Amino acid sequence: VLNRCFFLAIMVEINLALYGKATHSDLVENPWSADGHASNAIDGNHDSHYDHGSCTATTMQNDPWWRLDLLDKYIHIGNSLLNNGNSNPLAGKISSIPGGRSLTFKWKKGIPGRYINVVIPGSNRLLTLCEVEVYGYPAPDGENMNIYDVDLNSMTLIKVINQKRDKNSKTAEIQ
Repeated sequence: VLNRCFFLAIMVEINLALYGKATHSDLVENPWSADGHASNAIDGNHDSHYDHGSCTATTMQNDPWWRLDLLDKYIHIGNSLLNNGNSNPLAGKISSIPGGRSLTFKWKKGIPGRYINVVIPGSNRLLTLCEVEVYGYPAPDGENMNIYDVDLNSMTLIKVINQKRDKNSKTAEIQ
C-alpha cells in the first residue's frame, strides 16, 4: 500500500496596497476635505484627475515623500522607518510619468520589506500620486517556508498612476 500525502498551496497575488496604511510628508488641501490625502493613492480608484478626489498631493517642499505601510513583511521594498523610510535601499527610479499615464516596475526576485516610499529629492518639489498598486506574496519565514514552498522568484510590481496636475514631472525614487 502506497501512502502519500500531498499539500498544495495556491498563492494568488492581490493588490496589497488596498489593505495598507499610507502617509506623506505634507497635505496640500484642507485636512477635512477628501482632496490630497495620502490614502487616496491606495483607494482602488484609477481616476487620474486630481479634482475628482482620488489623488494624493503634497505642498511645494523639499524632498516630498509618500509612504505605504503594508502592515506585514512581504516580498517587497524596505523594512526601516529611519529618515521616514527614505533610507531604505533604492529599488527603482521614476524618470518621469506623463500625466494620466502609468509606470510599472517588475522584479524577477522579490525584495523583502514592509514599507514602500516614493520620494522626489530636491528643493521646491511637488509629489502627486493617483494610484499605487503593490502585488506580491507574504514573505515566508521560519516553519512557514517549509510548509508553503513559495516561489521566491515571483514577480513583484508597483504601478504608479500619475495625474495631470504636476506638469513639471521630476525624477522620483522608490525605496
